[in-house]
Amino acid sequence: MSRRSMSIAAALIAALLAATALAAPSGTAAAAAPPTCDLTSPAPSSTVSGMIDLDALFTYGDDSVKGAEFFVDGKSVGFGFLAGWAWKYTRPGTKPVIQNPQPPFGTGTNLNGFTSHHLSNASHTFSCRYFGPSGVGAMSPTRTLTVSNPRRSGWVSPADGTVLNATASAPRVTLQASYSGFGTARPTATFYVEGQAVSAATTCQTATRCTFAWDPRASQAEYGDDKAQSGLRVVRAKVVNSSGQTTWTQPVKLFLNQSDTGSTLLLSKHEAAGLGRVVRDGGWSRQIPGTTQSFFIFGDTAGVVTTGAPDDDAWRPHLGDPITRFHSTFGTTPVRTGAPGPIEELPNPDGHPAAMPGFTEIKVPQSMLSNPDGTACEHPDGSPAGLTWATGVIGHPQQSGTLLVSYNALCLGDPNNWQRQVEGIAELDPSTGAVLAMHNLWTAAAGAELAPGTSLSSPVVKDGTIYFYRTDTSGTFEAHVATDSWANPGAYEFNPVPIAAGSSGPHISVDRYTKMPGSPYLKVTAPTWNTLTIEHSSTPTGPWRPTNVTDLRICSHCDNGLFYAAYGHPEFSSSSSMLLTYVDSFVATGRYRILSKMMSVGLL
Repeated sequence: MSRRSMSIAAALIAALLAATALAAPSGTAAAAAPPTCDLTSPAPSSTVSGMIDLDALFTYGDDSVKGAEFFVDGKSVGFGFLAGWAWKYTRPGTKPVIQNPQPPFGTGTNLNGFTSHHLSNASHTFSCRYFGPSGVGAMSPTRTLTVSNPRRSGWVSPADGTVLNATASAPRVTLQASYSGFGTARPTATFYVEGQAVSAATTCQTATRCTFAWDPRASQAEYGDDKAQSGLRVVRAKVVNSSGQTTWTQPVKLFLNQSDTGSTLLLSKHEAAGLGRVVRDGGWSRQIPGTTQSFFIFGDTAGVVTTGAPDDDAWRPHLGDPITRFHSTFGTTPVRTGAPGPIEELPNPDGHPAAMPGFTEIKVPQSMLSNPDGTACEHPDGSPAGLTWATGVIGHPQQSGTLLVSYNALCLGDPNNWQRQVEGIAELDPSTGAVLAMHNLWTAAAGAELAPGTSLSSPVVKDGTIYFYRTDTSGTFEAHVATDSWANPGAYEFNPVPIAAGSSGPHISVDRYTKMPGSPYLKVTAPTWNTLTIEHSSTPTGPWRPTNVTDLRICSHCDNGLFYAAYGHPEFSSSSSMLLTYVDSFVATGRYRILSKMMSVGLL
């Protein structure tokens, strides 16, 4: 038996002993063992080069581990996949093919270890962390290794995390890698996107650089989106000399953004760091009183997709339980004029970079919802089919530092008959994302749907009154309640007279824009699914007057030009422009992204 095999065997025995030691006596409950991680390869103080197999091993008895994350010099370099009782690092943008996933130790083809060619020839620290369903996990002790590569290559541009314009009119993007230690003869370079070569092996153009002009629209992703023109791409380059000696650059994550001029992706910190994509839509916001932070609320949060295979749980640090899908989640970002910065999801235990939607959701219990026939709210396959959707946010009138979030809940079990069955308001702590209380103001009987008049959306406050709105094909309607009676469903008054013409789009956004002359209220509605109407008024109830708005067709690149959830954000707006966020509508596949755009608004 090799020394490495003996080391692994010893670690496995230690793991089993640890699990046995943690077992609780009969009749008592065992405390969950804290997640810990132990690197088993490379060996401590060893010298490494080229591709490095980073292996980590279970060292405790809790079986709820969902993944392993690896770090070099304290920076996350990606995640791993489960092979038997061990986790193995898989380079971003590649899909592992497990050959033998059974204990005691799995092996695989296409393991694609960590690329060390871009590191300096010096000492570097390596570490790992397991994380469970909520992303919580402890860092392993660091392991110092000496990197020694006679030939080196590294990525030059575009920089990791760059957002690229991928519209039809955009020029090709120059991909550039560096190399050294190859002697006087220039090597060849091949550039890869999502593991597929996008260039032939071409002699490098200078004594230190290799370049390739890439059309980003031609590279499809395997995960995270269905459009060649949008989403995350992992790129790298392979540099080879005449003798076949090879180096690889580190993987670099690029975001493609096909949008009309002025629109940009609204990213989370997880996404901006190039670690993957948070699947969600919506995007209400409110500046937290007394702070310079804005609080964002997103809908339909389906999970976190990392830069790996979507069908491998090790690459998806989300809860995994279908009942947790499609609920509202929260985050914060500094207030500024223009497009918001990366969103920090709340909370973020132990500094884990992935969002944890299960920790921050507003969710009506599944048991409260029913299919149209009165049966439990389930899809035909038996999985839960409820959705809780945030419909607006304001500051709490009675509790400083707390927010009120309006929401509704629907049963989606019958795809042809979605039913809005709960309408309510949640109290929420924006500093932690904790839901303090949920008030279901109106609940439909089993199999029934709430009357349209009880719909609450886009709350705004003026002179001791909270105003809400709803819109349908017959018009836009207003409802209101005194600020000290919002929790009393009997105190609400619903105006049956429309304050604006009907709209085929389901969303409306009303707010006060204090940076604009006269501090007007602006109302955003969608007469169709690919145009906007923005109107202004001096009061929350009108009369509403038109505005001179540019670029109404904001999403001509979406499926059939469709978009939805167009919301205004006063804290990011200016004296003449509204910051608008909206959602791409990838109708055929249900994929979506959130974009933001400064819309020039002239009050007429």
